[in-house]
Amino acid sequence: LEESRSQLDQLRTAHSQDRSSRELEIGTLQEQLQLAKQRQVLHDNDLDKYKSELKSALDREASLQRTHDKEHLEWQQRLERCEQQQHKRSEDIIESLMKSRDELSALAEQRLAELLQRDRVVRLLQASRSQALRELERRGLELPPADAEMLALSQETQNIS
Repeated sequence: LEESRSQLDQLRTAHSQDRSSRELEIGTLQEQLQLAKQRQVLHDNDLDKYKSELKSALDREASLQRTHDKEHLEWQQRLERCEQQQHKRSEDIIESLMKSRDELSALAEQRLAELLQRDRVVRLLQASRSQALRELERRGLELPPADAEMLALSQETQNIS
């Protein structure tokens, strides 16, 4: 019986040590679990923070892209307006130049017609004068020297033309 008691005491001691060691192991594991949970919470917080920062960065990028696209469209429209204005100015200049050319052409034709008319009148007057001078010379009237030179020039001009 003594032996049984001794074995029972040994078993109780072993069981007690085993239980203590298990309780210690459970305590250590619970502490490790608690630390793991705390790290998980920290990681989840970091992950949420990174997600939030990423969403903010994507929103800023999308906003910048919209702003860029809007400004690009505005500049394109400004360029088109400037090109249209330049085209209109060019057309106006061309129209003005053509109008001036037509006016100058009409003026030149008018002046040419006037010059031709004056030339005819001058020729008629010269012919009449030459005829009058010849008639005077034929009748024996003496001409002043300037008129005689004029008669000679007139006859040369008629011979040339």
